[in-house]
Amino acid sequence: MGSPITSSPDFVIRSLTTAPEIEAFYRLNAQVFRPDHDTVLIATRRRRFITEAPDFHHDQLRGAFLGPTYLGGYRIPAFTMHMGPAQLRICGIGAVVTHPAYRHQGIAGALMRDAITYATQRQYALLLLDGIPNFYSQFGYVNVLDRLQHAIASEEIHGHPPCPNTVRPATLDEVPAALTLHHRHYGR
Repeated sequence: MGSPITSSPDFVIRSLTTAPEIEAFYRLNAQVFRPDHDTVLIATRRRRFITEAPDFHHDQLRGAFLGPTYLGGYRIPAFTMHMGPAQLRICGIGAVVTHPAYRHQGIAGALMRDAITYATQRQYALLLLDGIPNFYSQFGYVNVLDRLQHAIASEEIHGHPPCPNTVRPATLDEVPAALTLHHRHYGR
């Protein structure tokens, strides 16, 4: 493969701007992180879930390129953290991925440094890391919170009787109560 690509003047990290670039990001993530599953289906669903969210912006997806070649990328969504009356602008980094053909050449490190620069330039108060265990330790980070996730087989769900609750669109009269509930749950 020659000399490390990190020394190339053509190596850039930038926002993903085209539909094929965004598709490449989600497809590579599915291939790397879910190789034993239907990666096309996972990539399609994850892309739709993220990119159709109301707070999504294209600059939250960033990628490393050597000329036109996509080497890897990451996702950096923005949030507001409420701490009492204070509201902190924060962002997170996750889905850091490098194409297998370009690993161990500094791509992930360059992506991590780009995330720090991105967050600093936008004056985010915190940059939270989300990803596979022990990945970020190679960049000097430590775990401070482990988020618990559960996976439930759909057969187990269908084995239970239907829920008696109903779901319907809220009316305008119910908006103040929904906002109060939102603030009670997320406002802390």
